[in-house]
Amino acid sequence: MLTSPTIQSVLRSASRAALRAICWAALCLTLAAPAMACPNCKDAQNSKTATGYYYSILFMMGSPPTILAVWGLALYRTIRNARREQDVDATNQSTEQTSPGDNA
Repeated sequence: MLTSPTIQSVLRSASRAALRAICWAALCLTLAAPAMACPNCKDAQNSKTATGYYYSILFMMGSPPTILAVWGLALYRTIRNARREQDVDATNQSTEQTSPGDNA
């Protein structure tokens, strides 16, 4: 059991600290004003400017994956074409190395 006076005092001080932290968090959340992303967004509510901000953010978020996808596709096609050329060259070399009796 927890009958030791030192353990009880530690638990009391820990519970007091936790209660203080909860009270401070509640106070901060209660008194905090709603945060806006930027002053322009706050002023632009219910207007076409807000829509412009929305689409510009979507464009900026979508550009890097699109660029990487196009670059990856170009790299894939380059490698695929190089392998096809190697296969064609290997096929041509094997047909050229046939024995002379085969062509007669």
